[in-house]
Amino acid sequence: MYCRVLDNYKDIAHPGKIIQSVSFITKGSVVLRQKKGDHRAFIQLPTHSTFGAYQCLINCKAEYYYTSVAEDASPQISKKDVSKDRTDFLTRSNPGGSSSGSFVTLMKVNRKIFLECCDVYEKTQAVLLSSGKHRHEVFRQTAKEQRKQLKLNKTQLCPS
Repeated sequence: MYCRVLDNYKDIAHPGKIIQSVSFITKGSVVLRQKKGDHRAFIQLPTHSTFGAYQCLINCKAEYYYTSVAEDASPQISKKDVSKDRTDFLTRSNPGGSSSGSFVTLMKVNRKIFLECCDVYEKTQAVLLSSGKHRHEVFRQTAKEQRKQLKLNKTQLCPS
């Protein structure tokens, strides 16, 4: 297990990329977003949450952007944090002028080591698969509802 300290609003995982570790959030939180440069989070994983186990177990790629959010920061990334000339605004440290010391810490277990442990502890692996599948379905449903709401709001703003 190793520790990663991340700046506020730093992308951790990208859609289409294999997640290389299981992460345990020890300080701050992680939000999930659907599009690069989109400031709207649809799920927030608080301190003491985990992510990546299900993707490691079934060998699938990330579907969303996983983004770090410090304890004193808003989970909804403000539009002023979005750089117009650079869509990867999340790599800037301290966007929006949040207080110094704003960071997120993750404890991580390498994918290979995690899978070796799951081979030894098969019952734990079964529980992780079951709970991961349910959580994955909740994430997908929430993302779908957000897309539907955004489409509805757009129609209300710009009727045809």
